[in-house]
This record gives sequence, structure tokens and C-alpha cells, in this order.
Amino acid sequence: MPPPPVPPLTVNPLSVGLDAFHAVAAAHHAHIEGVRSTFECVLGGPDGGLSVLAGIEPLVDALERFRIKSEEATYLKEIGAVSPELARKLDGARFTCDVDAVPEGSVVCPGQPVVSIEGPFWQAQLVAAWVVSSVDAATQVAS
Repeated sequence: MPPPPVPPLTVNPLSVGLDAFHAVAAAHHAHIEGVRSTFECVLGGPDGGLSVLAGIEPLVDALERFRIKSEEATYLKEIGAVSPELARKLDGARFTCDVDAVPEGSVVCPGQPVVSIEGPFWQAQLVAAWVVSSVDAATQVAS
């Protein structure tokens, strides 16, 4: 019997947390939000041992669907997390970074990069913590 399908990750940009949007606002203020950058997700195994990588497929699917809706950009502006100018730029923005990942089910060593995201700084910064938490949680269960 084939394994059950992996449930999709919820795609809500606000789930990345306000700290991520504060970092995006700081990058915008410093005029570096568009600088091409790379973020690497590195996991530590249970007790520093090997891990079975999981969560890559739902993560890639969620990143492909990632889009900041008008009401989310407005909310961020209203609570002061971003400026009105940045809210206009975020409105409707989609994730456009390149994603490279170790295949699902691979055995990985602690400290080994398992996901690499390359693209505009603000996008890599925005999803960094979300990527780590999604892959780490699934990998802990699989391991």
C-alpha cells in the first residue's frame, strides 16, 4: 500500500512572524532588499546524529503558492510593521527565489545544508525561519 499523501503546508505570509517583516523593512530602509542573496537551511540531528530529511516536497509546494495578499500588506502597514511604501511593494508579491534541496528521504549529517534559497534578500530573509521550522519539524518526526 502506498504511503498516504503528504498534507500541504498552510501558506500564510503572516505565519512567518512579524520579526521577519521587521527585517524586511530594515533591508528596505537600507536599500538592500533587492540584493541577490543566499540562505541555507542547516539542521542538527537528534543528539548530533544522522537524520532522515523530510518536509521538502510540501515546503517547495508552499513556496510556489506563497503570495502576499492586499489585506496582509494592509495589516502590516496598519500595525506599523512596514511603511506604506513597502506595503505597496509587498502587495501581491510572489516568491521568486531559486530553491535547491537535498532529496526527500535522504540521510543527512548534522550541519549539512539541506535547502538553499537564492534570490532577492527580502524574500530569502522573509521565509528563512519558516523554512527551518517546517523542514526541522518534519525531519525530527521522520528520524
